[in-house]
Amino acid sequence: MFSKKKVTLFLLIALEIVLGLLFLRIYYVNKFNSSVLGVSGIDKDSVIFTPEEELDSNDLFEDFKHYYVYRPNTSSYEEPEWLEYEAEYKFNSDGLKEIKDYPITKDPGVIRIATIGDSFTFGSYINTPDTWPKVLEKRLQESTNQCNFEVINFGAGGFDIPYLVKRYEDVGKKYDSDFLLWFESIKGFTRLTEEIMEYNTTCKSESDDLDKLYDCWFKAQDMIHEKYTNDELRNYIQRYLDYFFQEVVSDEKIIFFMTENNLSDDNRNSLDIWREEYAGLAVFDSGFGGLRQDQLLPDGHPSNIGHEVIAEYALSLIKNDPKTEYCF
Repeated sequence: MFSKKKVTLFLLIALEIVLGLLFLRIYYVNKFNSSVLGVSGIDKDSVIFTPEEELDSNDLFEDFKHYYVYRPNTSSYEEPEWLEYEAEYKFNSDGLKEIKDYPITKDPGVIRIATIGDSFTFGSYINTPDTWPKVLEKRLQESTNQCNFEVINFGAGGFDIPYLVKRYEDVGKKYDSDFLLWFESIKGFTRLTEEIMEYNTTCKSESDDLDKLYDCWFKAQDMIHEKYTNDELRNYIQRYLDYFFQEVVSDEKIIFFMTENNLSDDNRNSLDIWREEYAGLAVFDSGFGGLRQDQLLPDGHPSNIGHEVIAEYALSLIKNDPKTEYCF
């Protein structure tokens, strides 16, 4: 028979271990959440970088040396030590993270939704059918017999707003979508992919270890914040948003959605400026409540459950839109 003193001591030790593991998880999630959001060790053979001699002649994109597309008709796999399964990324014939191809010209009666964003939309460490765009497509089809919906994923891991503008112009625009849902993981306010990738090229040369990759991204993000003021970052990004609205999109309804909970005061100020600047051209929705820690992977990306939560919010945006109210 154990004495009460020994039982109490055992319970205290067990509690300390549980709390220690909990705080360790919180530390790493917050650390990655504030600094990474887009880092992924995706197989280099699955991406195609633009040869320097073929860089875009458009002045806005001519220096995008690290811009890439996904190699069509391939699969890539990731299984970091902390992931309990091997994530499979399937790329269709247009280099989209999709199981199937979509016709460029949509069938009559189809409501087509383009989705774009960084690794939160691409689905880092998430199997292709389980990303929020695919969950959204399934939920929409289950929600109505009146309309036929297609949802196409144009997301790309680690891309900032300028890179995503180019990606949508290159591969998204031609699909003639009715909606464009742009999910912003809030890193787009300050991430400069071109400069970060340039920095990482040197930093990562010392090792291919994934931990080294994360460390390089931490340092690169710090470098960006030291080098530029928030006004400089906002003005740089706004040049690409101007181009996006003037030259890239046409008739699709554009909804940027994000969580405002984690925005800094500077980023919230940028959001207010863009809401006013692009009023009538896009909806900037910040009603998404974000994800709890149990809906995130250890590195801060959404888990399968997290993608379901994002899909549910995106579903509410579509169901409550006047363009689709007849469907439900």
